[in-house]
Amino acid sequence: MLRTPGIERDRAAEDAAFAQSPIHDFEHVFGDAAIWGFSNQWKALLPTAPRMFGGVRRGHQRVARALRRAGAGARVDDPTELDRLIRQVARDAGLSAIGVAPYDERYWFEEDRPQVVGDRVVVLILEQGWEATQEIPNYHYEKSEFIAYGELHERACRVAEALMDHGYKVAVPGNPSGGQGINIHFAIEAGLGQLGLNGQLLTPFAGSRLRMMTLNTDAPLPIGAPVDYGVTGLCEQCGVCARNCPSGAIRLRAAMHRGVRKWKISTERCLPVVSQADGCAVCMRVCPVQKYGLQTVLDHYAETGEVLGKGTDELEAYQWPLDGRVYAAGDRPRLTKSFMNPRALWGFDASRQTPGRGGAAASDLIPDPNGAAHG
Repeated sequence: MLRTPGIERDRAAEDAAFAQSPIHDFEHVFGDAAIWGFSNQWKALLPTAPRMFGGVRRGHQRVARALRRAGAGARVDDPTELDRLIRQVARDAGLSAIGVAPYDERYWFEEDRPQVVGDRVVVLILEQGWEATQEIPNYHYEKSEFIAYGELHERACRVAEALMDHGYKVAVPGNPSGGQGINIHFAIEAGLGQLGLNGQLLTPFAGSRLRMMTLNTDAPLPIGAPVDYGVTGLCEQCGVCARNCPSGAIRLRAAMHRGVRKWKISTERCLPVVSQADGCAVCMRVCPVQKYGLQTVLDHYAETGEVLGKGTDELEAYQWPLDGRVYAAGDRPRLTKSFMNPRALWGFDASRQTPGRGGAAASDLIPDPNGAAHG
């Protein structure tokens, strides 16, 4: 199952792609599509908005107070001791994992680069509840997702506060999704997981059943390294997410994209379904790593030559929210042309890499905390 630590990269191709087109936040490139998507998620978003945005607000308030204290705590210069202290803060905050990667402008959103304060990126992960994930696709799961974003933001800001109290600078994301760049890239470089066939970070402890947030800092925390957990080899043998994806958005053949070998998700096919079918996330639901844990799946494959749960309704069956029907393993709902190409997305071009018409992002509705997030 072992392949390459982290992910296979062509550094020259990465540089060339960045020189041709820096990475932009999806919401800035496709602001209209993002807002349309949110408008379709009102059933889950409205009842959870107070908890989600409340968590973001409380986190930002915590960071603002730390800024006013101006490094009230004793500065810790020893990287090992600082790492120990910060990891303890993360554990006490209830975060599931923490890792550190080098800052890389090639994977940082152009819109957030003015707020960069240091050469480290702290990656923070919060695992989502197993039970809610098994109800996917369902608006109850979508509610748990929004709530998790708020909880993650509030808890991650405790880590930012601790770093600032020790005299270091921190840039905190302003949006609830916790992204200032390609979070998966930094999580992989920090050694927290690997890219899965479903286009998501697969971690050993929870698969992709998680939410991530990054903090940029100048704190001299020890940097992690990519790890080969066996995810790439397992995904090559599995393919369950691609077989069950309602829209066929997941490609089974990997290819180089911006210097990285990956299974590229078709945004044109994924976005309409996620926006209209309670967040979809079938690719997360049917992933055996999410359901059983990576080591259990790898051990089963080593013993039997088979992927645990593959081909069974226990793993793959789900109820489609739009017709109420339970689809058995490998079966998929038929999606109409009007569903896959709604009027709101006419003219959507996923190959566009720079902000399009309008230029506004859904996240522009949220105050940017970074004026008060630098220690």
